[in-house]
Amino acid sequence: TIHAAAAATHPWTIVDRHVRRARPTTRGHINRRLPATKMRSLAFAAAALLVSCFIYQKSGASSRPQQLVSGTVDPVAPASDPPRNVYGDPLRNCSKPGMAMTGFQRTGQCVVQNVDKGSHHICIDLSSTGVNFCVATGQTDPLTKESWCDEPSACGDGGLCPIKDWCVCQWAFSGYVKAEGCSAIQSIDCEATNLEALKAYRAQSKLSGADVKYKIALDCIKTRCTNSSLAPT
Repeated sequence: TIHAAAAATHPWTIVDRHVRRARPTTRGHINRRLPATKMRSLAFAAAALLVSCFIYQKSGASSRPQQLVSGTVDPVAPASDPPRNVYGDPLRNCSKPGMAMTGFQRTGQCVVQNVDKGSHHICIDLSSTGVNFCVATGQTDPLTKESWCDEPSACGDGGLCPIKDWCVCQWAFSGYVKAEGCSAIQSIDCEATNLEALKAYRAQSKLSGADVKYKIALDCIKTRCTNSSLAPT
């Protein structure tokens, strides 16, 4: 039971764990309500909060690193226009005549695509690796254990050509050189390697607690592509 004075002072009370409206103590009591201007302000604030959350989720989905099927997180950098190589010059084709067409969209270039979760930016000669690149990075058929690195793929003319110079993923490249060493890849085509890989490795290697593989990958590119000639980022 609540006293009449308390009911008049606090029209909202808690009784038996339920919020109830206290009865007016006098016949002429007027129920307390928030002013209309206050209600409109609260409504606008709630709407603004919902909009800001929606914008944050949309922007976060495009800016945060993408989660790969293998469980690794690959830093995805925004695209440069036009695409540039690690020297800051126009990006050259990774695929050469007689080779299978590489690139995320099989254009022959290691270009950036927003939907490319693997960031296929680094052009290497897959036939020059000391240990099979696909096997070392876990990119084999789970049933047959066969490697796509050894299979022919589409050429530019529509036929089939051997896979040789290929745009590999940033996560795969960094994992490979960490496990096998930079010298295990005999040929890296720096003029066909996208500048975005260099940007991503530089940024990732500076983060506290980052996997050492990103620094190893960065040092590998610096060594093989002549550090003094690399484009600033």
